[in-house]
Amino acid sequence: MQFVPTSTDYKLSPYTGLTRESWLDACEYLLTGMFKNIKSFSDPVVMPRQETEVTYPHINSPEKLRRSEEKAEIFEGLARSLFIAAPLIHNRPDTVICGYPIRDYYKSHILRICTRGDELFVGTYQAQMAMLEMEEPFRCFQQTVETCALVICLVSCRNEIWDTYTQEEKDDIASFLLSYAHESTVPQN
Repeated sequence: MQFVPTSTDYKLSPYTGLTRESWLDACEYLLTGMFKNIKSFSDPVVMPRQETEVTYPHINSPEKLRRSEEKAEIFEGLARSLFIAAPLIHNRPDTVICGYPIRDYYKSHILRICTRGDELFVGTYQAQMAMLEMEEPFRCFQQTVETCALVICLVSCRNEIWDTYTQEEKDDIASFLLSYAHESTVPQN
């Protein structure tokens, strides 16, 4: 499978010919590749993998660390794929990919990762520290950088997702984001 733009304009974009519509088509193309691996609406954006030694979650990690890494994998899949989905949701909010209404999928999953008690809840910073039984004041988690990605994407499709949450849902999401906003991250992030 290869992406081939259906419309180009080399005057507007002399190097690639890609137009705004071409980029949105590319978003659909990339998301289709991802969503072919998602078996149900309730499943997170976690891609199949062969390797388990180098990338997380590491198959041989102690159980508590592996659970933390699994939460990071779920959050990273959501946040990074939302970078592709957010402009599509904003410009083509009724897009359906592989049978999933994309706006509804991301709206649901954003709320789920931020909601205590949901099986996809990725945990606040404090919950991660407690789960790992750590008191290291400068401990970094992958989730910290993903919260930044989530905020950028929520701004990008504010009208289509953020503005449709109830005030209570917005408060839950904001509380989750704030738990990481005031903590450490690694310098390159």
